[in-house]
Amino acid sequence: MCMLISDVKLQKWTGTYAWNNECKSNYCCCYAGKLTVVASGSNLLFSSGARGCGSSTSSATFANPNSYSFSTTGHRGSPITYTLSSDSNTITVKNIGYSACGGSGQRTSVGTHLYPSLISFFIVLATMCILL
Repeated sequence: MCMLISDVKLQKWTGTYAWNNECKSNYCCCYAGKLTVVASGSNLLFSSGARGCGSSTSSATFANPNSYSFSTTGHRGSPITYTLSSDSNTITVKNIGYSACGGSGQRTSVGTHLYPSLISFFIVLATMCILL
């Protein structure tokens, strides 16, 4: 028995995002301007301009969550949650301990990592279902 999936959306963190100005740089170290996310092996590298920090740039490496969210710990020990929208067009950052230190970015360009093995699996599955 075959089951057809009408719409499969994969999370895609990689790309470039225009960061908003919600984060209060007089209290927090904030992403600023353009946020770039690239895949590096099994990790994601986030790099951006920065405001309210000791540096004008910020970069961090995270294990690729292969899902729509992950959490980390901020400089002051507060949990920070990164969330990717279901259409992969918006990244939202929420600092649980410091609500003024969050923000979001809208995708402006697409990255290069498309998870080809998963896409190929669904194409083969759909083809088999049609042939059966």
